Amino acid sequence: LLTIDIQGIDRFEFNNIEIEEDGLKQAHINLLVDWKDIKIAKEYEFLAQSLEQILALHPIYQKQLINMQLDSLTWVCQRWLEILPISIDKKYSITQQQDMQTVINFVKEIVNK
Repeated sequence: LLTIDIQGIDRFEFNNIEIEEDGLKQAHINLLVDWKDIKIAKEYEFLAQSLEQILALHPIYQKQLINMQLDSLTWVCQRWLEILPISIDKKYSITQQQDMQTVINFVKEIVNK
C-alpha cells in the first residue's frame, strides 16, 4: 500500500480521473481563481479562535501552528473546510464557489451549530 500526501498551493478541480488496474488514480487538474484574501472582522474572530484550539490538538497540524494566518478569514475558512466532517460532495460543492461570502456563511453556520 502506497500513501502519498499532497499539499495544494492553488485552488484546483480534478478532471479526467482514471483508475489503473493496480488501483493507482490519476487525474488532470484545472486551476481555479483564488479566493480574495479577506481580513478577519470582529464578528468572525470566533472562527479563528476555535480553529486554533482544534488544530493545536491534532499532531498533523502542530508543526504548522507557527504558519497560521488567523488574521485571514479566507485562510481560516479554507482550514475549516479541510477538517469539517461533511460529505465529500458537499465539500466539493462549497470549494467550487466563486463567491467567498457563500463559503464564509457556510462555515459560520456549521461552526455555530
